[in-house]
Amino acid sequence: MPSSWRWTKTEDFIEYVNPHALNKVDHVRNQRVLYCFAESCQTLFDHVAALRQLLARLRSLLAESKAINVESLNVAVEMCHHGESMLLLQRRLAIGSGAYAFLHGKDAVKHAAHELSKPTFRHHLVQFCKDTEELLTAFDAALHEDAAFLVVDVSALPEDLAATFRTARDLSSVGFEDVALLICGRGFEQVVRRVLKLWDVTISAKGVTTVAAEAGLNDVIETMRRLRWKDDASKVFSAPSMALMQWVRQVRNVEAHPGEDDVAADERTSAKLAAQVSARVWALLERNLNRDLESREVIKNW
Repeated sequence: MPSSWRWTKTEDFIEYVNPHALNKVDHVRNQRVLYCFAESCQTLFDHVAALRQLLARLRSLLAESKAINVESLNVAVEMCHHGESMLLLQRRLAIGSGAYAFLHGKDAVKHAAHELSKPTFRHHLVQFCKDTEELLTAFDAALHEDAAFLVVDVSALPEDLAATFRTARDLSSVGFEDVALLICGRGFEQVVRRVLKLWDVTISAKGVTTVAAEAGLNDVIETMRRLRWKDDASKVFSAPSMALMQWVRQVRNVEAHPGEDDVAADERTSAKLAAQVSARVWALLERNLNRDLESREVIKNW
């Protein structure tokens, strides 16, 4: 599944953005190398800062005079350049609703540029300021969303367990959703193993007893499926919870071992679900600290 942050094809960028301030082929190809380096993040923020400054400048020029001069046009063209550069470095922003007005506004500015002396061109520039503000607002919202992604869901986990999901959050924020999902799968695995370790659960098979927390992930989940509370013999984990755990395991395996039976899922959504399932498992442990298991030994019959 393609990353939400990176463009996998130059043609896709051209189709969505229709760049005219950027060279449609050469500049795009030159910029694509930035995806391999941390400089891409700094470049993105540089374009955002420049766009904010230019927006303020254009608004100032429009406020100073009702007449449109060449400087106003040049500022608008520069805004197109930096806006398109932002979208080159942020695919998710480009294909989202926040960029829709900007994409149309910049094209309107381009087509109306030869009508510099007409009152309609001033209208285009005023509207373009609003369109650009909407783009910047969408960018700020994406930053906030990325900062909170996953970590909000696992805020109640112990620090060492939550750290894994923060790493996944950081990877996702720079476009590596596939790796982030794999890391979330590992985070989920760490949580369920920790729970079994704290409960001191073992697995018995053919007269051999092993520590459940050290078994394969499928065995770990199947062990959890068979746990019951001592006081009422009810299952520790509900059937829906177990189904979610198995689903997370399958998604994790697909990411770790490409070529296995695929599980149709959006990587970002799957990562969030893995974090939520992990949080639920840990919350159940903490809610039942005073309850005992019916048995800490599970007979392997699966």
